[in-house]
Amino acid sequence: MNERGLPPAARNPITQTGIFITTVSAALFLLFFAIDLFKVHTNPYLGIVFFLILPAGFLLGLMLIPIGIFRERRRRLKGLPRANGGCPASTSTTSASAASSPPSAC
Repeated sequence: MNERGLPPAARNPITQTGIFITTVSAALFLLFFAIDLFKVHTNPYLGIVFFLILPAGFLLGLMLIPIGIFRERRRRLKGLPRANGGCPASTSTTSASAASSPPSAC
């Protein structure tokens, strides 16, 4: 595990996209479920979005997570660098602070 709470194999763009899609879909589903529960909306076609499309997005995100982990694990077993170039995501720095600080070891 690392400082973000994810195993190293889960730190790749595919897995992180899956985590994002799953989280957003779950939050929107709960929001729309509450809206439907209190009958705030009047359009019957919103049920298609609420109960078909959002759960499909949730399942898509859940499928992307192990696919990304599997691909990253295979990449590492082959000895290739990590998906993000081998370095953790860098924060933007000004040229003065970048020039005065030593380069970070990845």
